[in-house]
Amino acid sequence: MNYQNHATKVCVLRPLKTKPAAEDALQLLKVFLDFGAPYILQSDNGREFTANVINELSAIWPDCKIVPGRPRHPQSQGSVERCNQDIENMLRAWMNDNGSADWVTGCRFVQWQKNSSKHRVIGRSPHTALFG
Repeated sequence: MNYQNHATKVCVLRPLKTKPAAEDALQLLKVFLDFGAPYILQSDNGREFTANVINELSAIWPDCKIVPGRPRHPQSQGSVERCNQDIENMLRAWMNDNGSADWVTGCRFVQWQKNSSKHRVIGRSPHTALFG
């Protein structure tokens, strides 16, 4: 799962074994408790984001509105889609460089590298944009 803050471009990666709504909700809850809940949570049109568990999660934070992307139109979430491509490439390179198939551990390193590198659009690293 890739959670990205639109303003700071900080991404939070959470490896999921499966994609049921309960697991997505638990990971989102962890992100919300670490960083605070967003006012708008834009999601893809996956079923896991329309399930009752996600609605219960948003009930905990009533100011957080879940907005689905346009059906069959991934460009409506261009920043996250681009981030997903970068993460896939970086993870593949990390696994190759380290001779490892442990992509779960690789996600942590890729998240750190992605968040500590200067972002062209915001002119600084996402980490600096979020934490100063």
